[in-house]
Amino acid sequence: MIASPYFWIALLAGALAISGGSYYYGGKHARDAAKAAQFVELSDAVGKAIAKIKTITKELDKYEATREKVRVVYRTIKEKADANIDKNPGYAECGLDADGLRLYNARPADIESGAPIPDNSVPGSPPGVGREAVHDPEEQHREG
Repeated sequence: MIASPYFWIALLAGALAISGGSYYYGGKHARDAAKAAQFVELSDAVGKAIAKIKTITKELDKYEATREKVRVVYRTIKEKADANIDKNPGYAECGLDADGLRLYNARPADIESGAPIPDNSVPGSPPGVGREAVHDPEEQHREG
């Protein structure tokens, strides 16, 4: 009976069936494990994104609160200025000609307010730092 070829064929078919089934279920479990790992990574990423969104939302709320305070102050100052202009209509007739503007720009610094003396630096650079202007500002006014 052991020497029967049908026994060996049946034994070989059984071994192939067990090996094939094991291979199939092993691959299925590997795919499931990979999906589970992806799910864990995705859950972590979503948690981090939610935390970041909460932080950004807090910062935006703080910014908007500060902005609203500035709006209230600006609105109050603007209303006072408008009321002052309504009381004093002569303010609307104020103006400077080219010479008056040149004199205003060349005025000395106010010691009490701490306003800086205008230097000949290029506009947009910090005071006392950067390149010097090519021409004296008064000459630039005359040239223009």
